[in-house]
Amino acid sequence: DHAPPWLVAHSLRSYLWGALLAVRDGTAFDQELAFTAAALHDLGLTCVGPEPCFAHRGAELARATCLAAGASARRAAEVADAICQHLNVSPTGTEEAKLVRAGAGYDVVGDRFFDLPRALRREILTRSPRDGFAEHLQAALAAEAGRQPQTRIAFLCSAMRFPALIARADRWFARELAAPAGALP
Repeated sequence: DHAPPWLVAHSLRSYLWGALLAVRDGTAFDQELAFTAAALHDLGLTCVGPEPCFAHRGAELARATCLAAGASARRAAEVADAICQHLNVSPTGTEEAKLVRAGAGYDVVGDRFFDLPRALRREILTRSPRDGFAEHLQAALAAEAGRQPQTRIAFLCSAMRFPALIARADRWFARELAAPAGALP
C-alpha cells in the first residue's frame, strides 16, 4: 500500500521540525535513523492490523520494512521504538525517539511553535504545504479511535481534545503563510 500525499508531507515536515528543534537544543542525533523513523512514523494509520495501537502497528511495519531493506535488527528495533513512542508526552530512550515526538508534535498540535524562527516555518510550509492536513488527520484519528477506544490516540482525542488542538495548530500555520514575509515571529 501507499501512504496518501498528506501523510507523506506530514512525515517529511515532522522530520524537518524535529531536526531543527534538536539542532536548536544542541542535541546530537543519528540523521538516518531519525529520518527513517519520522518518514515511517504514521504508517500504522494506513492499515488495520493485529496491534490495536496505530503507533505500535506502524512500528512493526517499519521494523519489517527496515529489515527487508537490509538494516540490522538493532537499527530496525531503534526505528520501531522511536515510532512506538511518538504518541508519548515524554518519550524515553534515544534522541531519535525524542526527535520524532518533537517533530510530529510540532506539525500536529504546534508544540514549541515559537521555538523556530518564522522564516524557517514559512520555508518548510512553502516547500511542503499542509493542503488539508488537519482535516485528513482528524478523520484518520477519529476512525482509529472509533476502532480502538482503549488506545493512546482514543484517550488523546477524547480527554485531551486532540482534534481541537490540531485545528488550532492548523490556524497558526495558515497565519504563517498569510503574514508579510518580514513580520515579527
